[in-house]
Amino acid sequence: MTTPTLKIKITPASKLRGKMDVRFPANVEASAPILLDKSGGAYTFSFDANSLSSTFATAAQGALADTAIQSVVAGSNVTVDNTDPRNPVVSASASGTGDFSSNTSSSVDGEIVLFSGTGGKTGKRATGSGLAKLTSGVLSAASSGTDYAPATSGTSILKGNGSGGFSSASAGTDYQAADAQLFSNIPQNSQSAAYTLVAADAQKHIYHPSADTTARVWTIPANASVAFPIGTTVVFINDTSGGAITIAITSDTLVLAGAGTTGSRTLAANGMATAVKMTSTRWMISGTGLT
Repeated sequence: MTTPTLKIKITPASKLRGKMDVRFPANVEASAPILLDKSGGAYTFSFDANSLSSTFATAAQGALADTAIQSVVAGSNVTVDNTDPRNPVVSASASGTGDFSSNTSSSVDGEIVLFSGTGGKTGKRATGSGLAKLTSGVLSAASSGTDYAPATSGTSILKGNGSGGFSSASAGTDYQAADAQLFSNIPQNSQSAAYTLVAADAQKHIYHPSADTTARVWTIPANASVAFPIGTTVVFINDTSGGAITIAITSDTLVLAGAGTTGSRTLAANGMATAVKMTSTRWMISGTGLT
């Protein structure tokens, strides 16, 4: 008996070609993956690609083999479906604590997202307008006058109001009034009547014109009434023919330089005296025509 020889060529176009040289009488058999059908007196051969190894079967699927992805390896939390080797389906599933959801279906571009509750997985939209502050990482609206200085108007100098805000400061009370002459000369305050110094008189000269021949009393107020800064200097001038000026002090002490005596002093016409505040309640005065 002659043993038949079957030659098979597998091409990329999924064509199975066979050639067999048989001399009868002969016994024709086939082994997987070759299938043989002898029915009807005709010998029909077919090819069973499913019986091959997975690697060979993938490459042998004809037209699919040209573009097939030969191996896709699934990693952690990933599955791969290679039913169509040209289009494997890769699926991934999330796990752990990183998943996050929101309680709103819409948002505004650039809007701040906040945690909603304490679960660590739900967000919510930030609300409110204006300045914001953080307290231990928690966002909230800042309060005018408490967390920041409120907007102001006008041209006044401001001072703290004791409640976290501001109010207008008063010249001569909260600060030395601005004076264009302050650093170029000694500004003048002319008086022809009884007069008590005010805070704005600091670093000025109080002038008694010669036209006023009546005697006058000028008083330095107590520190409790007008708290002149230590170092404040006030000059008293009594011009020619002016009535005598008595320089008095209320409750505090006025010391005459040189003599050391205290109390009110008299400034005659053509006289000039300078008083300097030494402590909160003590002034020293000296000058010409001063007794």
